[in-house]
Amino acid sequence: MLRPLAEAGIAPAQHGLGRAYDFGYGVEADPQRAAIYYRLAADQGYSRAKATLSSLYELGLGVEQDYGKALRWAREAASQNDPYGIWQLAWLHERGLGTEQDRAEAAKLYQRGADLGDPLAINQLGHIYAEGVGTTIDEVRAIALFSRAAAAGEPLAIANLGQMYLLGKGVAADPAYAAELLLKAAELGEPTAMASLGHLHATGEGVSLDYGQALHWTLKAADLGEPIAWNNLGNHYEKGLGVPRDLVLARQWYQRALDAGVELARKGLADVSNLENPN
Repeated sequence: MLRPLAEAGIAPAQHGLGRAYDFGYGVEADPQRAAIYYRLAADQGYSRAKATLSSLYELGLGVEQDYGKALRWAREAASQNDPYGIWQLAWLHERGLGTEQDRAEAAKLYQRGADLGDPLAINQLGHIYAEGVGTTIDEVRAIALFSRAAAAGEPLAIANLGQMYLLGKGVAADPAYAAELLLKAAELGEPTAMASLGHLHATGEGVSLDYGQALHWTLKAADLGEPIAWNNLGNHYEKGLGVPRDLVLARQWYQRALDAGVELARKGLADVSNLENPN
C-alpha cells in the first residue's frame, strides 16, 4: 500500500516506507533503504523525516555518521516545530554533538518540546531537573515531569519515576512502589528498568529475594546492551547468585561494563582479583 504512494512522491508515504525498512515492518529491515526514503520525504519538507534523518546521522544508522548533518536536519525539523526534531536538537546541544555543548540551551529546547506535550521532552526535562543539568536541581519538579511523561506511557519516564521512589528523591522512599514502576517499564522493554528490577530481586529490596528473577531481568537488559546489567552480571558470577560461581566470567562482564564507563565495575574487578589471589 505504501510503496505505490511513496513512488508517486507522497512524502508521508515515503516516510512510512522508510519506517517499514527501518524496523522491518512487513519487509526485511534495510537501514540504507530506510535512509533513502526518509531523505526523499525530508527533501519535500516533511518535518518528521528530517528529525529522523538527524537521528540516523547522529548514530550512523544507514548513513555515514555525521554530527554536522545531524545538527542541520534537527534544526530544520525544529524550525517546523516538529516535537521529535526539537528533542533531537536539544539532545545534540546537551551532548555537544555537531555543536558546542550548551546544556542551558538544551534545557530551553526540552521545555519547548514539553510545552508541545512531547513525552520524550517532558521526561528529559525531568532528568535535567533531577540531575541539575544546565539548571539547579529541583527534585519535586522532576517528579512532576516524570509523572506527566509516565502517564503518557513513556517507558523511560516510568523507569525514572521508579528510581526516584526507590532513592527517595523528591518523594518519600517507597521501594515496593518503585519496584511496581520498574516492572511496568521493564515489561515495556526499557533496559535500565530491567537492570534495576534485576538488582532489586538480587537484594530483596521492595520485592522478594529471587535470584532466578534477578538473573532473568539482568540477562534481558544485558542482551539489550545496558552497561549496568553487564556490571550486575559480573556480580552474579562473582558471588554465584543464581548461577555457578565463575570468576573468569565475572571478570569478563565487569571489564565490559568498565569499558562502557561504569566505574562501579572497577571495584568488582578488584574484588575478583582479591579472590583469585587471596594472599
